[in-house]
Amino acid sequence: MPRPSRPAPNAGDIEGWPWRERPDRVSETARQLVLNIRERMGEASIRSVARNASVDHNVLRTVLAGETWPDLVTIAKLEQSLGALWPGIVR
Repeated sequence: MPRPSRPAPNAGDIEGWPWRERPDRVSETARQLVLNIRERMGEASIRSVARNASVDHNVLRTVLAGETWPDLVTIAKLEQSLGALWPGIVR
């Protein structure tokens, strides 16, 4: 059975992503994860970060843009390359 579709993390606020807080905790967790990734990337390009983490650069691009949800493998590879990124429990 296929997984039910869900809105993208940036749903309804593409222009404010990732700078505006999200109304639901799950999307807010994704937003904080993206902010952590961006901070750890510094001035590095998406391609170089993706290459170092063994992640497809288009996957990283869409995660940063809030267009897709990152999977656990992507998060784990990014954390191996950039350090801890998961924001923890968002209340």
